[in-house]
Amino acid sequence: SQRLQAIFRYMDRNGNGKVTASEWAVLHELSRELQLSIREFVHFMRRLFADDLEEAWSFFDTDGTDQVSEEQWCERARAAHYCGPAEPIFRFLDRERSGALSRRDFLE
Repeated sequence: SQRLQAIFRYMDRNGNGKVTASEWAVLHELSRELQLSIREFVHFMRRLFADDLEEAWSFFDTDGTDQVSEEQWCERARAAHYCGPAEPIFRFLDRERSGALSRRDFLE
């Protein structure tokens, strides 16, 4: 898959076709940071919307199309005064890599 190849190229910093333990550790650290960002975002959303995912979705889906672009997602996160990185959260939720979140993506 292209995604796996891109990850491998990212990890293989010196381009020798091998991933060392220290290069692997970079991916592990990125994974930990993403997990922390997700937990912080979920905590923020729970405080803001009292666990009401439908209300949270409506906040992001301002035009009612059941689709939210990355730009719209980031704008709405800033409007909610979320200070963390919104882009990685969007990309994590956008499992199909379509560039837009659906209601289903968000609620799952």
